[in-house]
Amino acid sequence: MSEPRSAADRIELSGAITIREIEAVRRDLLAKLEAKKPLEVDLSGVTEADISLIQLMLAAEKSGAPIRLAQSYPEAVQQVLARSGIDAAGATIWSPEK
Repeated sequence: MSEPRSAADRIELSGAITIREIEAVRRDLLAKLEAKKPLEVDLSGVTEADISLIQLMLAAEKSGAPIRLAQSYPEAVQQVLARSGIDAAGATIWSPEK
């Protein structure tokens, strides 16, 4: 399991982020969002993902939290988006700033 590494306004996720690891990610994400400060999530180190990561990110976005992706997401995340049928272009969270 890859534990999320955090800074004051940034979370970097790496390794496998699946249903087994998502609870630790969710706790860290919620703690950061409680500060009501813009939060940047870096998924570039994610090597394995499942729908639980996608669901968590979409739920965070729908909550109105000030959250965005740090950069383009890796192949592992792209594959989950493609398999799930989620329209990444229609969700702000999946349009990271370059």
